[in-house]
Amino acid sequence: MKERSNPVSDRKKEHIELCLTDKVSFKEKSNGFEHYDFLHYAITEVDIKKISFGGSFLKKKIDYPFLISCMTGGTARAEDINAKLAIAANDLNIPLGVGSQRQSLENSDYNKSFKVIRKNAPTIPVLGNLGAAQFVLIEKMDAIEKLIDMIEADAFVIHVNPVQELLQANGEPSFTDC
Repeated sequence: MKERSNPVSDRKKEHIELCLTDKVSFKEKSNGFEHYDFLHYAITEVDIKKISFGGSFLKKKIDYPFLISCMTGGTARAEDINAKLAIAANDLNIPLGVGSQRQSLENSDYNKSFKVIRKNAPTIPVLGNLGAAQFVLIEKMDAIEKLIDMIEADAFVIHVNPVQELLQANGEPSFTDC
C-alpha cells in the first residue's frame, strides 16, 4: 500500500527512518558504574526459580515489571513494527504502549498500524497515547474515547515532550493550558 502524504504521517515515518539509519544512541555517555566497586560473592542463598517477577498492572496479570512504551504508529511501516512488538509483549506478558495516536485524530488512513497491537496481544495491558499539545486542543472527550476504543486501551497516557516539539520540523511547541 502506497502511503499518502500527510505531515503527521510523514513525521512518524521519518522517526522510524532516523532510528534505522542514523546513530541515535549516546554511546559516549557513561552509566556511572565505573565509579563503584562491588564485592563479589560467588555463592548466594537465593534460588532464582523461587522469585516471582510477576504482578498486576491495570488489573491484569503481568509476568515482569517492564513496559514497551510509546513506540510508533500512524504510518504504513509502523504496522509491521507494532505487530512484532505486540507479539513480543504478549509472549513476555508485559504491557505495551502505542506511539502517539495524533495521526488518527486527523484521519483514519493508518488506524491499522495501531489496531494490530490488540489483535496480536489480546490479554496484556495496552496504553493509548497522545501529546499534551494536542490533548489541550480537543473540545470533546469523544475524540479520546475513539482513540481508546480503537486499540481497546486499558489506560491512556498524555505525553509531554517540549524539547522534541521545539526541535523537530513542524513541531507544536505550544503548551498553554497543559
